[in-house]
Amino acid sequence: MRQGSGRRAATALLTVAVSIGLTGCSFPTFSDFSLALDVPSVSEGLDSLATGGTAQLSSPTIRQERYLTVGIDTNANTAPLYMEDSSGKVFGIDVDLASALADELGLKVRFVSVDDVDSATASTVDIVMGVPSEDLSGSTVVGSYAESASAFFYKGSTGVVSSSDLNGKTVGVQSGSVSEQKLNKTTLGMSRQTFEDLNDAFEALESGSIDYVLCDAYAGAYVASSYDDIGFAGSLNDPSSYGIAIAASNTALKQSVQQALENVEDNGVYDAIRTRWVGSLPTLTSSQQISDIPTADADSSSTDSDLSDASEDISTETSEVDNAKDGSTAGSNAVIL
Repeated sequence: MRQGSGRRAATALLTVAVSIGLTGCSFPTFSDFSLALDVPSVSEGLDSLATGGTAQLSSPTIRQERYLTVGIDTNANTAPLYMEDSSGKVFGIDVDLASALADELGLKVRFVSVDDVDSATASTVDIVMGVPSEDLSGSTVVGSYAESASAFFYKGSTGVVSSSDLNGKTVGVQSGSVSEQKLNKTTLGMSRQTFEDLNDAFEALESGSIDYVLCDAYAGAYVASSYDDIGFAGSLNDPSSYGIAIAASNTALKQSVQQALENVEDNGVYDAIRTRWVGSLPTLTSSQQISDIPTADADSSSTDSDLSDASEDISTETSEVDNAKDGSTAGSNAVIL
């Protein structure tokens, strides 16, 4: 059953399907996010933060005085980590968290589109959001605030089902997605129904025409929070984590961001951000992985980042600093809504 007002509006306002880069689900952006969520505002969780404080960092530790310049891979549009509406307004977990970190540091925040993490931290930005720890040479990843995995969702309470619960059931997947590719590498005895749009898959789940949806865990949790009877049922693969990349040589910034991240985790702001975008989805670890899933070959353990989304490409944006989108000022408005 659908939840009330704001969550219903979230689906009613769907306009453009974007590609989920982590595990390949297609997900929409909204034309008006002010109506998209009826959970408490994240800004309420920022009351414990110092507002209008003195900047704790300056050049050359940061690239622009009074600003934390944040890199985001806008090519991916990895909802709900990062999204952009038709007016160019940006929002999502990455935006909220980066804004809260800037607040902790007494800074304003600006966002820059980046393609390569190492080159960005070396030349154009202070930090890059949503970065796995592997395959970096000139950057260090601080903390872990998000995870990536293909996950099952079903009509039921959040928990982890068994592989035997899946056999004989019907699963909905987005055609051409990474999650579908991962499903192909198992020998689960499930019937399959493909969808062009993730929302259609969840509507089919709600109507009872399918038993499960398999997609990116965060995207699925974002859609599932529009319903009061759909829950997380476990991940197909072992989750990988994502953190914040900083130039390895910038020790002062690394220490400051690490402390700021710990602060927003301790004061409840991070939990408010996470709840706002993925509801009751638990932090994904190996304990949320469904055990004993039969695999078809030895390569089934490859990470989501090893596979490309075959369903849709998103138009790119320049990574020049001059095209950065200024966020809100630090303080009570640190989270962009």
